[in-house]
Amino acid sequence: MKILVSAPLSSPAFSIPQVLSGAKAAAAAINATGGIGGKNIEIISCNDQANPNQAAQCAQTAVSEKVSAVTGLFLFGPQIFDTTKAAGIPVIDTQPVSPSSGTSPNSFPMNAGTFSVYPGVARYLVEKGDKNIVVVPVNNAAGDFNGKLAAQGVTAAGGTVVRTVTTQAGAPDYAPYVHQALEGGNTQAMIYVGTPEDFPKFVLAAKQANFTGHIGASIGQVPPAVAQATKDSGMGVFVASNYYLPPSPQSNVFAADMAKYEPSSSIDTFSAGSWAAVHAVYAALKGKSSTDAKALTAALSSSSALAVGEMVPVLDFTKAGPLPDFPRLTNVDVVPIHIVNGGYDATGAFFSPFAR
Repeated sequence: MKILVSAPLSSPAFSIPQVLSGAKAAAAAINATGGIGGKNIEIISCNDQANPNQAAQCAQTAVSEKVSAVTGLFLFGPQIFDTTKAAGIPVIDTQPVSPSSGTSPNSFPMNAGTFSVYPGVARYLVEKGDKNIVVVPVNNAAGDFNGKLAAQGVTAAGGTVVRTVTTQAGAPDYAPYVHQALEGGNTQAMIYVGTPEDFPKFVLAAKQANFTGHIGASIGQVPPAVAQATKDSGMGVFVASNYYLPPSPQSNVFAADMAKYEPSSSIDTFSAGSWAAVHAVYAALKGKSSTDAKALTAALSSSSALAVGEMVPVLDFTKAGPLPDFPRLTNVDVVPIHIVNGGYDATGAFFSPFAR
């Protein structure tokens, strides 16, 4: 059986080749134990190059290759979901960023991606006591959308959005933005909604401004290399994640598979997502006689307690999720992670950002 990994594996704007590595490591581990009903999992890939036209071609590849599933990260939702829906191919999104992941009937996302991590880190900070929060988005469509998600999360948790400070991607100095964020002296936390490349500059500017509050972000903005770059900042940085990540013991099996089968790959939320997605396929089809797209769709649709390891919560695709506009986002839980000494330290259990 074939699983297609589609993502910007390489592009001038955004490259995450580790999405492919995570899927390959999972498939190799499963195949080593006999595959699914004696059938090996074959991972094929398509680089969408962060380009909507190429993403559409990746969807066509899924159809022509007669894959059982598509997984990856989809910047351009309709280009993937519309074509695969017509062909009856289930899509297992690892980090939803497109509304299509939350609405398409062939969507079986591992989590709610940005729809939950920004409200999640907002709720976590407010419940820690940071009632007055400044949201700091970058000046692009994603920054605007995710910044609004963060602001909504602050308000829903009972906090106050003091102001929104929009930044310029690639700005050499973040001091002016931090100065604006701290005006008035009542800012207790800042939620950063920018690029991973700019995050260390933002943290440095906060340190130089003698900010003693907390900084919140998405796990995607603080991959391991960026976390390491902030090692000596002394700032209190918290991120919300859809997965437990090393060195958390809940991620030990994932880390072992990556070390054995893809030792040169980055171990982060992107490789974790595709690893978990392949294991979700395995868990859904285990004991089934057929492994094609139709059989997988039926198996996922009837899965009310799909367990893929401790790294993610048990999945239930039999009922709508808590977000009315995005019913396919059934797993909205996130886990808070504290950036400590340049590494990840999970600070608690999974929780729903939308719990009242």
